Amino acid sequence: MSISIIKVVALDVYGTILAFDDVDDSFPPRRGIEDFFDNCEERGIKVVTSSDGGTGNVKNDLSISFKVAIERIADPEERRKMKERLSLKRFDDFFQLDQGTKDFSEIIGHYDIIPSQLLVIGDNLNKDIYGAFRVGARAILCPIYGIDQGGDWDFGMIDLDNIENAQ
Repeated sequence: MSISIIKVVALDVYGTILAFDDVDDSFPPRRGIEDFFDNCEERGIKVVTSSDGGTGNVKNDLSISFKVAIERIADPEERRKMKERLSLKRFDDFFQLDQGTKDFSEIIGHYDIIPSQLLVIGDNLNKDIYGAFRVGARAILCPIYGIDQGGDWDFGMIDLDNIENAQ
């Protein structure tokens, strides 16, 4: 059986990209997200959010977290480069999905793709992973990203050319 090429990646936000318990907005996004954006761009893969949080809040919180990461870079040239790599412009779209098990058919329909061409990455087995499997999408479960946990997991280590049905 041949596996379809991934055309869209849906990223959960809170607990996946952003630390879920960052109440004072002082934590950077999860390690390697800028490398992941680059890898997707090189392959022509669209990246979207699939949060159950409101789109305005998601954009605001991502912007703040990206700014925190950029401000930690001392070298002005490196800071400028990172500002391009960590930008809301890297997302093709922002989707607010149900609070329960997420229904990814909205994303599949929006991009007119077959379900196996969607890769979902999230930290919640019930909402993200089972929601992806329910519609026939592929999924990667990452550890919950919080201030005291999940910090070693790295988006840059995801091999987009070798994604099986589940990881």
